[in-house]
Amino acid sequence: MQLNLFSWESDQIAEGWRYAADFNFDKATQTFREVKQQHANDNELDFAIETCSKWAIYFDETWQKSEAEQSPLLFSFWKTFQFPNSWGPQLLQRALLHKIIVLANENHVFQLDETTTISDLYLKDEQPELAEKSLKDFIKKHTNTTEIQISLANIQYNLGKLTEAAQNYLEALLISPKEIKYKNIANKTLAKVIKTYGSEMTPAFAWIYGQVPMLKLNEFNEPENIKHAGIYTYYLLYMAEKYFKENNSKETLNYRKQIKENNSELFAAYFDLLKRRKIK
Repeated sequence: MQLNLFSWESDQIAEGWRYAADFNFDKATQTFREVKQQHANDNELDFAIETCSKWAIYFDETWQKSEAEQSPLLFSFWKTFQFPNSWGPQLLQRALLHKIIVLANENHVFQLDETTTISDLYLKDEQPELAEKSLKDFIKKHTNTTEIQISLANIQYNLGKLTEAAQNYLEALLISPKEIKYKNIANKTLAKVIKTYGSEMTPAFAWIYGQVPMLKLNEFNEPENIKHAGIYTYYLLYMAEKYFKENNSKETLNYRKQIKENNSELFAAYFDLLKRRKIK
């Protein structure tokens, strides 16, 4: 039965969904049942009553868990529940998402499941700045955060924070290049560089193509401190640029020669850059 938007029945159904969004599932169910007495065969009401019943059970199950388990469990119910694309169910879906975020923050839960962090929930809730902050806070407190740093760079890139994004992309590529897949990069130009040259060699090529900054590499002053070929090539490029800026022609040519001997493809791209600069 199609209910008239301005009818008593429609107003009551809307009121029922508002109760549900406040997690007062008993009152919501009571409201829906009152309307159902007038419209026994209404599928919308049947779904609303069933939804309230299920979420009342889900909440009971959630509160029986430890604080650390509550938000992941509630999220598991939320992500598998089918919310129709209509006003009432969408109101409940959004309210539940807010509840999960609040609960995760209260209990200091970052990881909701194997692939979802609280940052992802903020993005679903259209709060990218809070998503960015949650990742920054996590990185400050943890090590081995390459995947998280790439997620942070992606958010910053989509927010238009291109300098910060480039810095985080570069740091992740220098530290753990093998963990980075081009398909996971929001900056499609940088992703193309990774796909073309491989993640290890991307820092050097990406700098030549203007996609990442040139970081200071004081900790890599000695070649034996360099952990993989990509860093070494980047190191040679860094040193060639450093000595060029210092007007040290001898060392500039020395490091350019090493770049050519180490990676002829990179040197060709670098030489094109030098020609564009009109450097002889």
